[in-house]
This record gives sequence, structure tokens and C-alpha cells, in this order.
Amino acid sequence: MINIKNNLEEINKNLKNINLANKVTLVAVSKQQSIDKIVQAINCGQNIFGENYLQAVSYTHLTLPTKRIV
Repeated sequence: MINIKNNLEEINKNLKNINLANKVTLVAVSKQQSIDKIVQAINCGQNIFGENYLQAVSYTHLTLPTKRIV
């Protein structure tokens, strides 16, 4: 089972350890992920998501309170 919270914490910790936390933007790729998983990521502080298809962006944008979908 994927633990989104632990994964995001580990990624952010690694970025801080190599002094990149303020220099990069973490974009979560939500392609083919369930709304539940995307909501988990939002609840853990992730608010920038990437999508490949316009239909997915439209659906996600209408369904979720994300700050940015790119």
C-alpha cells in the first residue's frame, strides 16, 4: 500500500537535506490516480498537480480544491 504522507515527507526531507527545498517546486503527477489519493496528497500539503490530458484537468479542477493544476 502506498503511503502518500510518508512519501511526501521523505521527498521534502531529502530536498531540505540537499538545500533545494526553496529552489524547486514539487509537482505531483496525478495521472490515473483516484480522487481519494489526490485528496490524501492535498491533505498532506501537496497543492500543485500535473496532468497530461485536458479531460483529466477539467474533471480534477471541478472536483478538487487544489490551488494549481498544470
